[in-house]
Amino acid sequence: MAREKIGFGNAPVIVVALAALTGPGCGRTALESSARHSSSAGSFTLGPSTTGGAGSAGYGGTAGSTLGPSTTGGAGSAGYGGTAGSTLGPSTTGGAGSAGYRGTAGSTNTGGTSATSGAVAISAGEYHTCAVLSQGLLRCWGWVTGLQCGDPITSPQPISGVGEVVAVSAGKAVFSCAVLRDGSVKCLGADQSTPVAEAGVGRATSISAGGRHTCVLLNDGSAQCWGTNICGQLGDGTTTDSAAPVTVSGLSSAVTIAAGGNHTCALLADGQVRCWGLNASGELGDSTTTNSPTPVAVSGLTRAIAIAAGEAHTCAVLDDGEVQCWGYNSTSQLGDGTTTDSPTPVTVLLSARATGIAAAERYSCAVDDRGSAWCWGDDDSGLLGDGARGRHRRTPVAVTGISQAIAVSSSDTHSCVLLGDGSVQCWGNNECGELGNGTLAGSLLPVQVIGL
Repeated sequence: MAREKIGFGNAPVIVVALAALTGPGCGRTALESSARHSSSAGSFTLGPSTTGGAGSAGYGGTAGSTLGPSTTGGAGSAGYGGTAGSTLGPSTTGGAGSAGYRGTAGSTNTGGTSATSGAVAISAGEYHTCAVLSQGLLRCWGWVTGLQCGDPITSPQPISGVGEVVAVSAGKAVFSCAVLRDGSVKCLGADQSTPVAEAGVGRATSISAGGRHTCVLLNDGSAQCWGTNICGQLGDGTTTDSAAPVTVSGLSSAVTIAAGGNHTCALLADGQVRCWGLNASGELGDSTTTNSPTPVAVSGLTRAIAIAAGEAHTCAVLDDGEVQCWGYNSTSQLGDGTTTDSPTPVTVLLSARATGIAAAERYSCAVDDRGSAWCWGDDDSGLLGDGARGRHRRTPVAVTGISQAIAVSSSDTHSCVLLGDGSVQCWGNNECGELGNGTLAGSLLPVQVIGL
């Protein structure tokens, strides 16, 4: 069957070729290398039960997971959560969040505003997508398992053997992890045909899969990470890889966790943000480009309600709906009208009040309080959902036809929005069926995911 491609090459034949924990070196070269090699590839040699990181919504943005009845965020806390890259509104949800106005990268869920059936959280991975349904069931589509995308799943299919899911993070290639109602974590990957429990994890409330590492937010506001740590992205004060979860130093009031390519960020209950790991492009936001193996404060940020970590940039939604981003900006993923990197937050030129955020490798997306979706950055592959491709958008453009969005999740290959009625629409690449519309044809405009 012929496959229409919007701009990405064929999926790697073997993405789980045990790139091992070593991975590339820590720096811009590593950053770009890891963007092209899956976190899934290196990840599957990582966790206690072979796991690791794979960005949620394309290196982060997604990343994450999330949350509860009146909360929000990519990686959140209580209630049905979501995952990568997205986030939320006053009583909705987002990339990763916790309670109240809190959200973060990568995931989502709804908080009282969505339908009683259908999806309550979504997460876009590199070549696949997952959704949590209102009953706690997990559905995934695209390249869900196996060493290559030879038998794509073009519509949502149940993942058996998981349990009642409250949060999910879909990572690079075929890596996904879910948080269950009891706080345990199970992961599924190329070399795992059924979900496997992750040992050593505390009582998790949300999860975010990064480039080659994975992080969970625990119910006491602390966090654990495991996987590759060459840049300090595990946050334990070392650069030593760990197959078992390690505690992030100095975090005690986190409400959201977002794992990027080689860095990680956490949103605190007081609206501040802490980041750690690679900082070659300023993605930690502390006004330097110095890596840090422990959390550092993002300069001047005190009113954040949602966060999302991309491959080498990070974004936050503030309590007034403003969006700020920092880090790598070669394709205008910071949305400030330039292509200049920034080690401190800059304001995205968005003419709407944002409630959710997602960050991928080369672009970012947001949803606003009127249900519209916006994207900015690299549009070479039709990733911005505005019907065009082949250009960079230095400021946000509206995603065509979206009017009821409550959460967004973005990956390196595609993006999806969760609508208030529990339905999901996606756009972008579709080589492995990641758009979920029953075909392998990519789309420059949102298409309906069938069967949710």
